[in-house]
Amino acid sequence: MNFLDQLFRIVDNWNEKYINNNTFDGTEWQLVIKFRDGHSRQYDGKDAYPNNFEAIESLKYNVIESAGK
Repeated sequence: MNFLDQLFRIVDNWNEKYINNNTFDGTEWQLVIKFRDGHSRQYDGKDAYPNNFEAIESLKYNVIESAGK
């Protein structure tokens, strides 16, 4: 399975925003997917994440690892 297939399977059911308002200072993240036609999908979070967020981290590290080979 290629990178884009894996990416779209991961984000398929994500909401656009994940916010934990109970934290004053924390981790913010953003994922923007830009398409050739100018369309984009954006996901943001502040101390809150989708249930399968770790799959994005795994995908990212696999790409980095394979690029080094």
